[in-house]
Amino acid sequence: MKRFLKLLVMAGLVLLFPMMAHAEGAITADEQRILDALNQGVTANGQTFYFDATDIQQAENDLKSYDYSKSTVDQVVGNINAARQLVMDNAGNIQANSLNDLLKQLPRDVQKQVGYYVAATWKALDARMDENGKVVTNTKNQTNTVYVPTNGKNPIVKTTGGNYTMFYVVLAGLAASTLGLAVLQSRKWSTINA
Repeated sequence: MKRFLKLLVMAGLVLLFPMMAHAEGAITADEQRILDALNQGVTANGQTFYFDATDIQQAENDLKSYDYSKSTVDQVVGNINAARQLVMDNAGNIQANSLNDLLKQLPRDVQKQVGYYVAATWKALDARMDENGKVVTNTKNQTNTVYVPTNGKNPIVKTTGGNYTMFYVVLAGLAASTLGLAVLQSRKWSTINA
């Protein structure tokens, strides 16, 4: 009986650990340029401001999910760099605590120009904003959410593309082998006691 319990405990432990996951599509070298451009930040008045980590994570998730051509990446990187330079050229002596704070303090005409760069980037990525404030793309006749405003109810999680197929295969194999060993063990005990 002790052996059977040990076997059962071991099988239970083995079942808990084979959860497998695999990464979605890889980010190409060209697409990595988009992330690099986003991670450069904006320097104004001796301070450098960066996008929030959740914003960068959402961009990374999108780049893992969809492949973009070199020309699309060139357009996006060009728009990011142009917007960054525009902000740095017009920041002057603005005192800010974050990138959003800096952008809000820019003159209205500069904010509009930054908005044009954002719109051009969305157009290059075939994206639009829906009625809930989410940025979505229409890839392969399927609407996919790209950017979701982050708040306490809506945290951003890194996309890993968990795949539980192998887990269920291993689970079934372990269950079958445990059952088989239990049957063999009971036959062994019945021949010894007979």
